[in-house]
Amino acid sequence: MFNSLSKETIAAITSASKATGLPDEQRVISSVEMPEGVFPAYTIWRMLEKTADGSESIVGIKAYIPFHDALKYRGYKGDINAMPNKMVWFAFAFNQNAAAVKYQQCVQDLDESFRPEPRHINLMIDVLSQPNTPGYGRGYYGWGEAGTGKTSTAHWLTAVLGQAIIQLNCKPNMEVEEMFVSHSAHDGKWSTCNGPILQALENDWPLVIDEMDLAPGEFIPALNNMIEGRQFSVSFLDHMIKARNGFKVFGFGNTGGAGLEVGMYNGRSQLDASSLDRMYKDYYTPLDQEKAELIVSSRGYDLDDLAKKICSFVVKINQSVREEHSLSEMISPRGLTAIMQSIQINTGVVRNPVLYAIGTVMGSILEDKESLEKVFAIYALTVAESAKDVREITNEWEHRYEILESEANSTEQKGA
Repeated sequence: MFNSLSKETIAAITSASKATGLPDEQRVISSVEMPEGVFPAYTIWRMLEKTADGSESIVGIKAYIPFHDALKYRGYKGDINAMPNKMVWFAFAFNQNAAAVKYQQCVQDLDESFRPEPRHINLMIDVLSQPNTPGYGRGYYGWGEAGTGKTSTAHWLTAVLGQAIIQLNCKPNMEVEEMFVSHSAHDGKWSTCNGPILQALENDWPLVIDEMDLAPGEFIPALNNMIEGRQFSVSFLDHMIKARNGFKVFGFGNTGGAGLEVGMYNGRSQLDASSLDRMYKDYYTPLDQEKAELIVSSRGYDLDDLAKKICSFVVKINQSVREEHSLSEMISPRGLTAIMQSIQINTGVVRNPVLYAIGTVMGSILEDKESLEKVFAIYALTVAESAKDVREITNEWEHRYEILESEANSTEQKGA
């Protein structure tokens, strides 16, 4: 279950809505579909769902508020003023029925240490507020190197807003059908249920597509009808389907609009130009020293001299991959965090915790001597003391697994 709000926060939002002085018929909207248009601040939307008998039940309640207020209510500890302050629908209360439980299960938990770039958040909010109408519907496509925070940014924003999403991860051998429908076997019988795309359309929730440049080529043009809210048919359904206003497409990949891959990655094919024309494009820049240090500090590690050197090492490694192609493996922000974590828990345990940590993250250097030597050269320039040469580092590398004698063991041996 995602990060819920306190009773005091819920009461504060409700009170702020009533304080607008608007009569209930202007201040409160009850509808199945997301209200379209611009509304006064702290307008209330009661999210409804049609039940099997045709009646309607309340799933939850959202408020139309400035994004800065949403961040404050969610307890964001970053720089709120750096974020856009556009109006957003913010989920703050839920019913106790099955529909509400299902909704909350599809809301991401908020990663409070993650610090997204405001420019990405600004564009994503634009997409969320864009109506799905012919000629105006817009999706979102973000691309960049692996680990630059593309999917994490979408997860973070929707978690702040309390917005349920459906996640779709593409893979090289994926067929279009499995994106719409899922088959499973139980007790020797096959059953069929909605796949991620139909789930998103049915629930009127955003669809987050990871590795979109690995999707089948014939799928991407099919997004056009969804993004623009047009009715379209699916061969195995007996009725037409249509995206409502709550459905949005947030796609991510490593392939840019011109078909150029970023980082050590090769997409299945160039993305369809007509579909990209219906999407806002957003480039996620590579990891630099400032971003690397922000990641380290936001994850709770001291930004001491060693941490800054590790950040410099990671940035130089990625530059070597990107510009010189002399290495085959980048270190993502997740890899940077893994290195810091490994150093922390192995300091005083192994002979060289830094080289030990690097070896556990960069698998390529364990099997390629040339890559290892290149990494040592970068390590010598960024992390190791200036007096050390590659030969000395090589010796430390070969003994990096050596377990140091602990004080406890020394005491026991002396006592014996």
